[in-house]
Amino acid sequence: MQGLGISLAYNRLLAEICTRMEQNLAFFLIFFTGLLSVMNPLSAVPVWLGLTADRTEADKRVLLRKIVRNVVVTLLVVLLLGNFILGFFGITLPAIRIAGALLILNSGLGMVINREKVSAKALTDDKAREDISFSPMTMPFLVGPGSMAFVLSYADQVGSPWADWGKLLAYGLLLVAILLVAVVAFLALRSSGYLQRYLGSTGIVAMTKIMGFIVLSVGVQMLLNTAEQLIAQYPQLAR
Repeated sequence: MQGLGISLAYNRLLAEICTRMEQNLAFFLIFFTGLLSVMNPLSAVPVWLGLTADRTEADKRVLLRKIVRNVVVTLLVVLLLGNFILGFFGITLPAIRIAGALLILNSGLGMVINREKVSAKALTDDKAREDISFSPMTMPFLVGPGSMAFVLSYADQVGSPWADWGKLLAYGLLLVAILLVAVVAFLALRSSGYLQRYLGSTGIVAMTKIMGFIVLSVGVQMLLNTAEQLIAQYPQLAR
């Protein structure tokens, strides 16, 4: 009987571990794919090609390393300090969720209609700059308001990373996803010449529009989730 009890306890523990692993994997994949869609490194490829046309391969490699570092550091600051900043200004959780959803909707709409993030004059001026790794490549082309709002919404969803081991693990998964997205951005820019030849300008625009539709869907889903939470918290809103 004792052996049977140990076996049942082991099976329950194993089932709980498997369930948590599946939940963590789903959480990770949703965040990774969502952030990658909002960031959309492909949209930065034509700008990168234009700004680095006269630079050597050594210069490009240095800039790429800086861009990856800037992307990770910027998003990490938003992830770790975003909730503190919001609390300091007294911004409520529903407000940041709605604002984040609207920013993501705006980013997705800009991708669908191929709206320029920076004017042609600004890009001409940037081309003459020696270091373009932070502006305009990191911000706004890779880490814009939509990307930061998306990360902040997940940080808000998880809460304090020091509350328990589960939340600390969730933050670890968010960090890993940010690192992977930065790697994807690096690969996209590093192979920009090949992508330009293989996809062409029309192909890159088409891919950007497809990603924009996904980003729009993410923003709508965030609004729906927030509305559902508000109705559950304040039933009178549904009347």
